[in-house]
Amino acid sequence: MSTRASTRRKRTLADSDEEVIVDDIHYRTTQNAQLVARFAGSLASRAQAARAQPQPDPKRARRSRSPSVVFIGIRRVAPAPFNDGAADLVIKTAVETEFMVYRSILAAASPVLANRIATAAERVAAEAPQAAPGSRLQINLPESDFVLETLLRFIYPIPDPVLLDLDDIADVYDAAANRYSVACAVSALKTALASPRFLDVEPVRIYALAKRFGIDDLARIATRAALRQPAEWADYEEFQNMSAQDYHALLSTHRRIARDAVACLSSDAVLRTAATSLFRGAPYRGKCPEDQQCWFTKFKECGQKVLLETPTSDRVCSPGFVAQLATEVQCERCRDVFLKSLLPGSYVEKLKAAIDALPAKYGL
Repeated sequence: MSTRASTRRKRTLADSDEEVIVDDIHYRTTQNAQLVARFAGSLASRAQAARAQPQPDPKRARRSRSPSVVFIGIRRVAPAPFNDGAADLVIKTAVETEFMVYRSILAAASPVLANRIATAAERVAAEAPQAAPGSRLQINLPESDFVLETLLRFIYPIPDPVLLDLDDIADVYDAAANRYSVACAVSALKTALASPRFLDVEPVRIYALAKRFGIDDLARIATRAALRQPAEWADYEEFQNMSAQDYHALLSTHRRIARDAVACLSSDAVLRTAATSLFRGAPYRGKCPEDQQCWFTKFKECGQKVLLETPTSDRVCSPGFVAQLATEVQCERCRDVFLKSLLPGSYVEKLKAAIDALPAKYGL
């Protein structure tokens, strides 16, 4: 076959392929258009049906819970072990949750509850003489589910609950100490309030709660712990239940100890017991404008600012604080003396002992 004929044949095949491709694209486009039209018609019919339905009245109050939840909530039962069907006492809370417990356990732990149980038994005996002596009684307590369950967990012979929120501890302590006299719960909650988890973070709130509940030993501990924080406290909610006198006592104690701590920096008692070689007598290179005591001037200047805010030895007597100041001293000899003040029996150790003794001066 000649070259011209071969070229004509290839062109004919190519034209045929292009026609097939064009036909296929036309078919798919037509099919997609039909699907889009069908989908649009479906949406239009759904919208028309929705408009035909009656609209809810906007003035009608909305249901706060689903009907199933309301139905289930007709009878609220406490979790184990306070749902024992064989128990002889039912306690209903403020939201009518039923705690099924044993009279003997509660009566032994709380004289208030023992009296309530006895009164309920007498009333049942008077109203229904035919009732069996061991029949189940019911008493109502104006407590939340959380407070009552926590109290019962302290009373029952099971592991004590772990409370991680200070507000929860305050609510349970108020009920245990002031309304039901549950001694075991009061003791455990006092220990929780004095734990470092709360005392190191929020000592002022602990102080306010201690004053509210009359826990004097805890108030002293909290006052001492509050020295680690500047006397610029937030407006805690617990202040509403604390007198102005108690607040003033906390603030004035903080300020008096701060002034005494600043005085310890250059007190004769501290300087006499410190090693005298820190100040004089050792050879050094270079000149010191303050007779080898520029390190002491630097320490007093920075230490005073720290102690007026937080009058404890935690920061001002720490090696990190002293070492940082030593790097800022220009005199080589004084820099060396500065670091030697950290040695046992030297200035920093004596200063720490003097500052740590201040809270006891105020009965803390």
